[in-house]
Amino acid sequence: MNERPPRHVARLGMALLALALFACGGTRVPDLEAPKVRIIEITSGADQGTARLRLDNPVRAPMPAAGVEFELRIQDQSLGRFTPPFALTVPALGSETVTVRFAKGAAPAALTEPDSGRLSYALEGEVRLENGSRLDFLQEGWITPTPGKPGSWR
Repeated sequence: MNERPPRHVARLGMALLALALFACGGTRVPDLEAPKVRIIEITSGADQGTARLRLDNPVRAPMPAAGVEFELRIQDQSLGRFTPPFALTVPALGSETVTVRFAKGAAPAALTEPDSGRLSYALEGEVRLENGSRLDFLQEGWITPTPGKPGSWR
């Protein structure tokens, strides 16, 4: 004869199995992945310029950033190495913006010429996380003059 266990024993067994599966997969720390960093806008004023950057978090967990350090190059000419002071948490699968200022003399002449067309850029650096980890990034792309907004590129 085939005897089945009482219902409460079967339910307890299923609950323990579900708890074990949850513990194995539910507490897993998400893999860290470098953020996607891109230029939102670069403006070139009389004395200085600004660069607004967007950090996109491609991971399903918040990215608690304690700082960022990067070099910005336009047409292979460095605008400088930047370490803006900040601490922010980029939401899971979300984004945040960072603004940095640079000396006008550091900008390539092409940024002051509205008819330059599109210009190449590269952002290379690292995001430092609160736990001491570092995520390296390299983003290359193009910027073009913003229509109707002299001295602005996007």
